[in-house]
Amino acid sequence: MINQPNNLSTKENPVGRFMVAAGAVIEHKRTGKILLIQRSADLDWHANEWEIDYGRIDQFEDAVTGLKRELYEEVGLSDLEIGPILSVWHMYRGPEKAENDLIGITYLCTTQTDQIKLSAEHQAYRWVTPAEALELVKIEGIRRDVIKYQEMKSASKAEVGKTVIGVGAGALIFNEQGKVLLSLRGKQAKNEVGKWEIPGGAIEFGETIEDGLKREVKEEIGIEIEIVEMLQVCNHILPEEHQHWVSPTYVCKIISGTPQIMEPDKSEKLEWFSIEEALQLPLSIVTRQDIDHLKNR
Repeated sequence: MINQPNNLSTKENPVGRFMVAAGAVIEHKRTGKILLIQRSADLDWHANEWEIDYGRIDQFEDAVTGLKRELYEEVGLSDLEIGPILSVWHMYRGPEKAENDLIGITYLCTTQTDQIKLSAEHQAYRWVTPAEALELVKIEGIRRDVIKYQEMKSASKAEVGKTVIGVGAGALIFNEQGKVLLSLRGKQAKNEVGKWEIPGGAIEFGETIEDGLKREVKEEIGIEIEIVEMLQVCNHILPEEHQHWVSPTYVCKIISGTPQIMEPDKSEKLEWFSIEEALQLPLSIVTRQDIDHLKNR
């Protein structure tokens, strides 16, 4: 016979006495990273542990309203978009007693905000990849929710440049000596590893090409640029890597900062070359087309 819950309410078994909590895997829309927060050292439960944000729902509150309230109180976020439910779970917050009985719902949420205002319950925060989160999180239930998030993203994510055509913009930047700035693609580059190319990168959904190029150049080599003019648009098709990109190139100039490698896993070297020197290098497809176009115009 299957054991059935005891629904008879007694002093020892107060049926209907339990807590409800709502939590969120919070994804930053621009970076795709998720928020982890570290519990304060003086808490009575899982002190100093890393977690995603959870909070108990108040009496007469629905789950979404309570979640928004908790997230504003604990991490200061007010622009959250509440997405699908990742998991529904059950646990005891301590010994298996009615007062510790907890039912929880975890949602996927997104935000445009990266600056967090922590309450006294937490002492630090980080925006991390799911893989980095799983290295930090030790609480099994929270690991479960991060894994659920990974599974949901993997099932729904189109691979830009592979399953859909990607857009990647480049910046053709010259110094006062007329030399062009090129970087050597590292082992973690999306494609054409070991080739020299102009700075730039993939444009994100909702960005203009110009804003995306400025962001990519800032992230990649730490400078602010001004776009002077469009040079050309290239077909960037890589059958051997099963990738397809459309790549506009802009002539740009530096308005602040000194070029330096900001993402060493993606870019191994950064140097200035004359056009003649550049043509002797193993260039990416787009960069070679750009230099050829520049010479012939």
